[in-house]
Amino acid sequence: MKEFVTAGRRSKNAVFDNAEPITFKVDDDEFTAFPPTEGQMALMMAAQASNRETSDHVAGVIDFFDGLLDEETQRVFRERLMDRDDPFDFDIVQEIMESLIEEWSGRPTQSPRGSTPSRPTTGRKSTARQRSTV
Repeated sequence: MKEFVTAGRRSKNAVFDNAEPITFKVDDDEFTAFPPTEGQMALMMAAQASNRETSDHVAGVIDFFDGLLDEETQRVFRERLMDRDDPFDFDIVQEIMESLIEEWSGRPTQSPRGSTPSRPTTGRKSTARQRSTV
């Protein structure tokens, strides 16, 4: 029988050298995300393949993001996504993920010339927001 050994092959977070967990807030909830492993990144890239169904893509992104969070914040993340009245949705998850990847990789996305950065918001939005159809 063939055997494969993973111990000592690579560091746990080899995708982003020296990356540290990042704590961030969504409204009043604090989340901690840990840098993805090579395996997590491979699954994420597979979920984004052009031959995947939209539902597979969404599920892959949600699973990837969920896997980056610690146990307590996974619970909050899932509760908020399942709450019909909470404007926390897939679009916000994608924004957060892009920000985390930029932070870990040390390659922030540059704003187009001539545009001004958005003003940071505080608290929940006071207007209704249409849910993503994805």
